[in-house]
Amino acid sequence: MSGTLAYNMRPQSLLDILGQKHIIGENGLFTKFVEKNHPMSVILYGPPGCGKTTLAMALAHDLNMPCRTFNASTGNKKEMDLIIEEAKLSNGLFVIIDEIHRMNKMKQDNLLPYVESGLLIIVGCTTANPYHSINPAIRSRCQIIEVKPLTQEDIIQGLHHALDSEKGYHHQYQCDEEVLQHIARLSSGDIRFAYNCLEVCTIISHDNHITIEDAKNALTQANGQFDKDEDQYYDTLSGLQKSIRGSDPNGAMYYFAKLIEYNDIESLNMYKDRLSKGYSHNEIMESIYAKGRDNARTPMQWDDSENAGFTTGTPWLAVNKNYDKINAKQCLQDENSIFNHYKKLIDIRKNNDTIIYGDYKLLCEDDENIFAYVRELNGDKILVVCNFYDKDVEFKFEGDFNYSKVLLSNYNDSSKMIEKLKLRPYEAVMYRFN
Repeated sequence: MSGTLAYNMRPQSLLDILGQKHIIGENGLFTKFVEKNHPMSVILYGPPGCGKTTLAMALAHDLNMPCRTFNASTGNKKEMDLIIEEAKLSNGLFVIIDEIHRMNKMKQDNLLPYVESGLLIIVGCTTANPYHSINPAIRSRCQIIEVKPLTQEDIIQGLHHALDSEKGYHHQYQCDEEVLQHIARLSSGDIRFAYNCLEVCTIISHDNHITIEDAKNALTQANGQFDKDEDQYYDTLSGLQKSIRGSDPNGAMYYFAKLIEYNDIESLNMYKDRLSKGYSHNEIMESIYAKGRDNARTPMQWDDSENAGFTTGTPWLAVNKNYDKINAKQCLQDENSIFNHYKKLIDIRKNNDTIIYGDYKLLCEDDENIFAYVRELNGDKILVVCNFYDKDVEFKFEGDFNYSKVLLSNYNDSSKMIEKLKLRPYEAVMYRFN
C-alpha cells in the first residue's frame, strides 16, 4: 500500500461518506445540490477529522465541477486572483477554502462579488465558530452547516472498510472486534486519528493479527479535541467557573482534571503565578470572571422587573446589574436602539432593488480602516461607508454623483460632505445618489 491509510481511504463520492446524514442523507442539502445540479456556497464547521474537506471534495466530484483548493493560512492574494481569473475563463469554479476563518478582511472582500454572482461556488472549512470568526459579509452569502464528530459506530464501520477494502489492507490483517471498539472509543469522532492508529497497529502487530495489546500500545492516550483558541477551551473554563460559583466540588474537580488532561499549562499556572505575586483568591477569580464568557451568558434581560423578567425563581447565573436600563422592552421603545436599527436595515434590504440586484463595486480596497462599496442599478446608486474602529478615520470619495439623502446611519448627524468624509468611531452610513 502506497501512501498513508487515511489518505487512501478518503472517500471520492458523497455515497462513500461516513455519517453526516443531515448533510448527505436523502433530504440532505448536499444531496439536493447534486440531484438538482444547483450548488450554493457553504461554510462547513466542526472539529478536526470529522470530514469537512472530504465532504467538499466529494461534492465537487459528484457535481462534476472543476475544483481548486485554497489554504487561507498560507495562500496569498495572487493565488486567489489566479483562481478568480480561471473562474472567469471557465464560467464558474468550485473552490474549497481550508481554514477560512484565517482569511483576512481584504481577501474576504475580494471574494464577495464573485461569490454573490455565483461565478465562484466556495466551500469554506473551519474548526472555529463561523459566527465569531468569519466576516459577516461572507457569512451572509453562504449556507452555514455544522459537520458533527463521527459516532463510534461510524468509526468502527470505517475501520472495517479499511481492513477489507482494496484501497486499504484488503483482508491482510485479522483484527479483534475489541480493538476497533477501543480505537473508536478514544478517537473522539476523528476518523483520521482512527485510521492512523490502525496503521500503527499493523506495524507493531505479530503474525498479521492485531490484538487489544497492540491497540493499547498504538493508542497511548485519547485524542483530545481541545484548542485554547476555540470553543471547547472556553467551555471548559466556563464549566469550572460555574462549578466554583455553585459550590459543586465534584464538578470543579472534573473540569480542573479536564484542563490537566489536555496539558493547558497557561490556565493551570495562572492561579499559582498570581498567588505567588500576592494576589488574593478573590482577585484571581474576578479576573477569570471578567475574561470568561459567562458575562455573555447571563439571563436574557426582557424588562426592568425582578430578575429582568427572565424567571420568578432564582437564575443559575446572576442577572447583569444593568438590566433596569438595558432590556428588550427598552429596545422596543427606543427609536434609535440596535433592534430598531436592524429593523430599518431589513426594510431597506427587502424593499430596495438596488440593494438586492445592483452591481457591486468595492471602494478603498487597500484601506485597512474603512469598508466601503457602491451598488448601482439603472442609474440609482447607493454608497455604504463603515468605520469598524474606535477612532476617527477619513474617507475620500471620488465621483460625480449628486447627493440625495442619508438612507441610514447609526449616528443622528452624519455628515453630508462625502467628498471628504470624516467618520467617527464605529460610524456606518448609507447614502443614496441619483
